[in-house]
Amino acid sequence: MLGVRLFVVAIGFFLVVAHAEAEVVRLEYSPQENPQPLRGIDAGRDRDGTFAWSWIWVGHVMTAPDGFDWTNVEERLKRVARRGHHSILRPFLDGWSRDNPVPGYLTNIVGATARSADGFLVPVYSHPATRDALVRFVREFGARYDGDPRIGFVETGLLGQWGEGWAYKGRSGVSLEVTPETRDAVFEAYRQAFHATRLLIPAPSTNAATADFGYHDENFAFWKAPDFFRKRLVGAAPEALDRWRRAPVIGRIHPEFLRSETVRELDPRDISDDRLAGLIRREHYSCLRYPDQRDLTRALGDRFLKAAKGAGYEFHVRQVEFERMAAGLRIRVTATNTGVAPFYYEWPVELGWLDANGVAKSWRTDWDIRRLIPGDGEIIHEAIVELPEKPAATTVLAMRIPNPLPKGPPIRFANREQDRDVDGWLSLGVHATEK
Repeated sequence: MLGVRLFVVAIGFFLVVAHAEAEVVRLEYSPQENPQPLRGIDAGRDRDGTFAWSWIWVGHVMTAPDGFDWTNVEERLKRVARRGHHSILRPFLDGWSRDNPVPGYLTNIVGATARSADGFLVPVYSHPATRDALVRFVREFGARYDGDPRIGFVETGLLGQWGEGWAYKGRSGVSLEVTPETRDAVFEAYRQAFHATRLLIPAPSTNAATADFGYHDENFAFWKAPDFFRKRLVGAAPEALDRWRRAPVIGRIHPEFLRSETVRELDPRDISDDRLAGLIRREHYSCLRYPDQRDLTRALGDRFLKAAKGAGYEFHVRQVEFERMAAGLRIRVTATNTGVAPFYYEWPVELGWLDANGVAKSWRTDWDIRRLIPGDGEIIHEAIVELPEKPAATTVLAMRIPNPLPKGPPIRFANREQDRDVDGWLSLGVHATEK
């Protein structure tokens, strides 16, 4: 019962009475064990995961230059959202698969497609019709899904095999490489089409259109190419190493970890807890994902799962200052990010009065959680709060960061006072009426 729990809270908190001077309540740090949005590891491996990664087969969506059928994408988004999970999506055009991701109409345009050395139908990126198809797809994709609360991130994909940016030569010497002209056109189309949903590219780029894009590292912890992603960061634009401060970085566990015959080559030191944790801290990964998990050994899976718990943000409120004023109650909340990465969306921060019946009243603040950046120290958020018109014997002031996804978990704080009185709310202090 909430009323019983309020009594316990009041023992540890200063009671803010009508005649009190400014007082400080110090909150206690406690690691947050509940699932957190857009951090950790994907739900395919972790039952507590909060996101699911999936492909978009362009050929299954794009039926004509101006014809699009999003039925399969929409059904997938709905299915994932019903579980309270966000989706991370990657569209691709070249899968080197007999289940062809190339739009059918391109096969009727001479030179727009070719055969790979293995005989698969693949796009020719240098062809104007292919470039036009990609730009049209991105525009329609953004118009339909930019800002959709069901989508966590979009990996730009589209270019190269599996959307990873690289390609082989086709038969008869046909080049399947992604040309600079096509790459630039696709990046610019994404920049214009997406303004709310965060975009990720597979490798650091000096292209001006990708200035606000994040990264998806396709080779997380891959022992055959150590520090591959780091080297690409260093070799790109000077600001690439600090891109994590304003754009997300996620890591894909390399497919080689799924093959038992190659895992036998592993030196245990390559995947030690310390090494994996060090990689996550150094590159500031928000989350990790699996490409597949069918052949992953349990020992490896558990190790990556443990490492992923150290990814992303961790918000902690150290103290709250209360000061009674004529206009109400001035509060100053001192918060910090004790994780390895920011949170990249401006989700609303709410304050509320809690009583024995639950949430008596709540309202939004103008606090921006994106400002909480690891290593930058504490930030003090301030607000003037109206006192309850008819307060109960004890009324708790609390805060929360709700998830825009209806069934998604809220962002929870690394505080012992989190969820103490009402689920999803961080209890800050108690206002007590005078007797």
